[in-house]
Amino acid sequence: MDRQWIAKTGQNLECRGYIAHAGTFYQAEAALSKSTQAHNGGDNTGERAENQESGGVAVKSSLTTSIVFSLLFLPALGVAQSTKPPVPRLPDGKPDLSGVWDHPFVIDMSQDSRGDNCGAALKGCSQKGPGGELPMTPWAAAYTKNFDPANDPDHYDATAQCNPLGYTRSMNSPVPTQIVQTPREVAFLHEAFFVFHVVYMDGRPHPASARQTTWYGHSVGHWEGDTLVVDTVGPFFGSPKMNLDTRGHPMSDRLHLVERFTRTDFDTLSYEVTVDDAKAFTRPFKNSRTWKLMPAREEIMEYACTENNKEVSEGLVNTKPSEKQPPPPEK
Repeated sequence: MDRQWIAKTGQNLECRGYIAHAGTFYQAEAALSKSTQAHNGGDNTGERAENQESGGVAVKSSLTTSIVFSLLFLPALGVAQSTKPPVPRLPDGKPDLSGVWDHPFVIDMSQDSRGDNCGAALKGCSQKGPGGELPMTPWAAAYTKNFDPANDPDHYDATAQCNPLGYTRSMNSPVPTQIVQTPREVAFLHEAFFVFHVVYMDGRPHPASARQTTWYGHSVGHWEGDTLVVDTVGPFFGSPKMNLDTRGHPMSDRLHLVERFTRTDFDTLSYEVTVDDAKAFTRPFKNSRTWKLMPAREEIMEYACTENNKEVSEGLVNTKPSEKQPPPPEK
């Protein structure tokens, strides 16, 4: 189910290529162009020679030109940089979060991002973890320690069977998510594994008893000022069928998520998620991230993970969890 996507962010910017392979993402970055060096870093030996011959005339001329340029053009540049459109709003006055959003690729939810690369194409994204290793229970700590897909021949990852990533790994993935917002519902359309999730905004509670075990849970939302607050509960399948992140931190059927979405300006979305799971973690923890809006003509792409994955049919990956990947304790 290999998939490669190259997205171009502008005429002379960068592209990002991502390959989804057996449920794990691998990043390949390639620069499309190099900035010119003539403006700031070009050879100025000729100018220095001319300056010596003319007794400083060249310096005065260059300085005068720079001052004139600054007076004439820099104010205009400043105006151009400050003309970002305002945050759009729906008729009900709430911020409109709709759009295709690029977000950081979060492999390990305990870690901070090392740069400002977004997952798919843009710059300006960020991830901030809880400030250290996640506060795991003994079961979760052992599970994470034994999660070793590179060296364990019995390692199991359900995404290799073309099962969905699950709620948190969809939010962590290096491909875009489209948000479609109405007053009664907010839909998240994830390019990764081509799945969707609906947040109900009509005031309904979570169901008293779930009709099925889920990959994405049941979500209800409300507004706190200009911030969308989403509350999500299971029951989830839990580990080993689904994990919290690519690193292999586990989760259980009792995972509870509270997310906060704030459109801080036209092309920036602040995302915060609090993870609470008493079977996997001794206390709740938080991730804070920055998402960036993709250009208006960008669209999410089809993503196909099919049942005839040759890695499964030819025995290249495990089709059931190993003894090193036990489910969480019952209580």
